[in-house]
Amino acid sequence: MKASLRKDINSKLSCLASSYVEERSAVLRDKLMQVKQFSESQALSSYLSMPQGEIVTYDIIQLAFQQKKRVFIPKILGKQSHDMLMFEIPSFAVLNSFDRNRWGIPEPSREAVSNSPDGTSQGVIDLILVPGVAFDPMCGRLGHGKGYYGTLDAMQHCSLISHTR
Repeated sequence: MKASLRKDINSKLSCLASSYVEERSAVLRDKLMQVKQFSESQALSSYLSMPQGEIVTYDIIQLAFQQKKRVFIPKILGKQSHDMLMFEIPSFAVLNSFDRNRWGIPEPSREAVSNSPDGTSQGVIDLILVPGVAFDPMCGRLGHGKGYYGTLDAMQHCSLISHTR
């Protein structure tokens, strides 16, 4: 059932005009700036958005740097859910210097990641922006199906900022 729902929603998302996605992303970014958890956070972890159909996160990351927050991005090292770590990037320029993967997302090299501690094990990340195909009113998340953020789904408390209102 999840696979079918994911396929249906992804199909609808792929039809959205990029101008609409950019507009809704700006609305979400502006709402996020007003949220106490964002303003008080010191270290943000954010997914890097795919070029089409996903809320654009690059402006949020840039704002986090402007506000002197530490920024972490996910790096997938394998196929298991525990094979994702959070890699700290020192600047937006460094993010833009990464090669792009097959989805068009900037990605640090394995070498760069191997020389850096995992942000989740450091315990410094205090806000995580989680990707999702869909969310229900109770913060239940339908992800992309790989399970990398699955442990976060088990959290008892979450904040959800609706980008549809």
